[in-house]
Amino acid sequence: MNNSRLITVTLNPCIDKTVTVGALKMGGLNRIMSVRYDLSGKGINLSSGYRALGGETTATGLMYTGDAAAYMAELDQQGIQHDFIMLEGRTRENLKIRDAETETITEVNEPGYPVSTSDIELLKQKMDVLSEAAWAVAFSGSIPPGCPKDIYETLVLTAKENDALTVLDCDGEMLKAGLKAAPDIIKPNWFELEQIVGTPLETNESIADAAKKLIASCGVRYAAVTLGADGAMLISERAAYWAHPMKLVVQSATGAGDTFAAGMLTALRMGLDEKEILRWGMAAAGDAVTRAGTQVCTLSGTKALIDKIVIEEM
Repeated sequence: MNNSRLITVTLNPCIDKTVTVGALKMGGLNRIMSVRYDLSGKGINLSSGYRALGGETTATGLMYTGDAAAYMAELDQQGIQHDFIMLEGRTRENLKIRDAETETITEVNEPGYPVSTSDIELLKQKMDVLSEAAWAVAFSGSIPPGCPKDIYETLVLTAKENDALTVLDCDGEMLKAGLKAAPDIIKPNWFELEQIVGTPLETNESIADAAKKLIASCGVRYAAVTLGADGAMLISERAAYWAHPMKLVVQSATGAGDTFAAGMLTALRMGLDEKEILRWGMAAAGDAVTRAGTQVCTLSGTKALIDKIVIEEM
């Protein structure tokens, strides 16, 4: 097993098109002030952040031939290894509309393109091979049409059989199924945790209690819960920590959760304690949101924020 290599799994890659308008007028004419395109996908973003923080990583999953060359060139430039199942077609496009006046972002995402049973079988085989040489494997994001809802449960179990640390970042039925495999780390946001436990969570204390119960019932090691403008929490069976929000000029929150995971895994790789795991996640995400489009953190930018983060034990 490699002591630090992270495998990221992206089943539904995307191209993020971010347009900025002066003030979004619903039902009216909006003139674009600027536009940028980012090759994306939650696992791919995680690999980018982890690599930026000094880690070794391989990106895998499903990829489409129409845009594969551009993805491979970008990953090569970042020093990220890649080993995807190649499918015919093009990558879905996600539209992000940034309102410059209110600093809010409206997202319109395509669902992706259907995959076959044989595609999924190839993916399972590749997961078995890659996870044998991995320190950790992270499964992130939505799945395309035709992909079974329990795909993450299957893949997490495969990685665990090869003694890799497992991370699951998805929502809804995929998360419910994936929890049956007892991944080491789950990373729901506030709303996604409410969906899983089936009740409103209105305070940090209620979030911590709900996460602890989920951890005890499913065998999860950590629940990292992102709270948007209210910071983030890291909960284990024995403790809960809250990272206070920082005052930052936000350019884009797209990919911030993936960068948060990259920071956490970097701290885990370094053998740091729970407070520092949360601190690194928060710092990496904080650095990422100050950058336009789907850009991840830098090591220097992350380190510059480390000492500014306030961690409170719940």
